Amino acid sequence: MAEQYYSILTNRGKELEAASSANGTPVVIKDFVIGDGNGKAAIPDSAQTALIREVYRHAISRLDVSKEQSNQWVAHLVVPADIGGFTIREVGLLTDAGELYAVANCAAIEKPVSGINVSLQFRLAANETANIKLEVATGDGLFLRQDANLSDLNNIAKALENLGLNLVGNWQAVQANGGKHSSGKHHLYMDWNDSDRKLYITVDETDVGELFTTQNPPTAAQTGAYPRTGGNLDEEASISLISNSKNPATGTVIYSPMYRVVIKGRGGDKDFKDGASGFMRLVEEVGTRAYLQLQWDGFGTVHEFRFDQNGNSQVYGKAYTGSGASFLAEDGNVYGGAWGGYLSNWVGGQINNNNTWVSNTFQPRNTGSPGAGWWRDSATGLIIQAGTVAVPVSGSAGSASFSFPLAFPNGVVSIVGSTADQASAAGYVACAAFLNLSTTGAYVMVDTNASRNMDRTQYVRYVAYGV
Repeated sequence: MAEQYYSILTNRGKELEAASSANGTPVVIKDFVIGDGNGKAAIPDSAQTALIREVYRHAISRLDVSKEQSNQWVAHLVVPADIGGFTIREVGLLTDAGELYAVANCAAIEKPVSGINVSLQFRLAANETANIKLEVATGDGLFLRQDANLSDLNNIAKALENLGLNLVGNWQAVQANGGKHSSGKHHLYMDWNDSDRKLYITVDETDVGELFTTQNPPTAAQTGAYPRTGGNLDEEASISLISNSKNPATGTVIYSPMYRVVIKGRGGDKDFKDGASGFMRLVEEVGTRAYLQLQWDGFGTVHEFRFDQNGNSQVYGKAYTGSGASFLAEDGNVYGGAWGGYLSNWVGGQINNNNTWVSNTFQPRNTGSPGAGWWRDSATGLIIQAGTVAVPVSGSAGSASFSFPLAFPNGVVSIVGSTADQASAAGYVACAAFLNLSTTGAYVMVDTNASRNMDRTQYVRYVAYGV
């Protein structure tokens, strides 16, 4: 009797298919297993949970519906040439959970270790092929899977290059519903808008906007640039313009680029000889000084300001006030209404024609202290001091030393005095003499009228002159 070869669902496979029909969740088929029947012909049994003796297992290469019978699906597996050393007598399909879903027997097939690839097919009738789903792990590289849509290529970049799809500009790579970008990750779509005559691009389903060309250049706002028509820079913006002059010799004068303003059509936009124009630039006299130069030109006359590295300002011309009625002349003179013209003329007039003004204005102020008894002429240095000295008298004579209210810087020139008794008695006469004059004081001797020989205090009033 001839042997029969067939495939059946296992009891577990029937349970999974019933559950799939009930809840709409497909059965996931993952691995293709091969066995040798333990050296004997195998007979499929629905109660099996594993092959009689498994010799090889690998992820299914492809799972599809039979073209001849719509209720039959076919699982494919290629056993590579370097796998073998066994005889194939039984095969099975495993779910993603490792459960034996279907089992079949086959005629004995010898698979040596070296030789050729062996392609196996597992055909199984099903109530509903939509209930079956294939889960593919890493491909074996022998076949491309239809459901992978070329994603299982070993070298996608090389394959795209071979197909002429590696260039973004290639029409096949960017046409609507066309091929993929060279990265192999996105679809690109391009379209021309007839209303605004601009080219637009979409990546996958995201509109990334218009494409810029020489006929459709971007605006400054679109690129984040500063517009030629002017505008506001962000707070943190920093702009530097670097001159090409490098490593000049000492004494060389070098200039930065000019920031120039002109009035168009007035001549200033053509040269510095007529019309109105102005510019700012940096000037460096190498090894000597550097300054910021502001220069204006109008009708053939050029003037400028300079601000150097030491904080000095230089004006080539007159420096006017805001109203223009007063100015600082180039020679340092000042002109203004407060002086009735130039300040030099006003000062000269005061000195030459008004001696009182000169004395009151330019002579130092005299100083003194009436209460202390001294006065000083600040112009000549003369000091006049006055005071009263109490001299005790015993009999007809007496003496005492005293100090001046203010010390003379250099010395006493003259001192005079007069005497008077305390009671100012009629007929009383006394004389005084000053001795031992110094810058700080003197010694006075008193001689009284002998007819009034008595003890008393005699007062001497003095006036001293010195410098």
